[in-house]
Amino acid sequence: MNVAGRTAGHTPNELEDSVVVRDGESRYDYGEGSDVMRWGDYNGVSVDPTSGRFWTVSQYSPDIDVDPDAEERDPYHTHIAEVSFD
Repeated sequence: MNVAGRTAGHTPNELEDSVVVRDGESRYDYGEGSDVMRWGDYNGVSVDPTSGRFWTVSQYSPDIDVDPDAEERDPYHTHIAEVSFD
């Protein structure tokens, strides 16, 4: 989970360097072709109306080992973070 943004004084139309909020903890490899699991469907960011900071949510691969032939596969977790760019 990486986050990038820009402060008010940064060059317009450019993001500052991203920062890692949460590292993945395991290799994620599932299928090929039409069986590939999608990532990113549950990511998002929202501005906190009170503080002006940002809340972001993203998927990451936890430290688990799921058999590639397992019928049920859910090898990701969700991380929520509050971030600011000041």
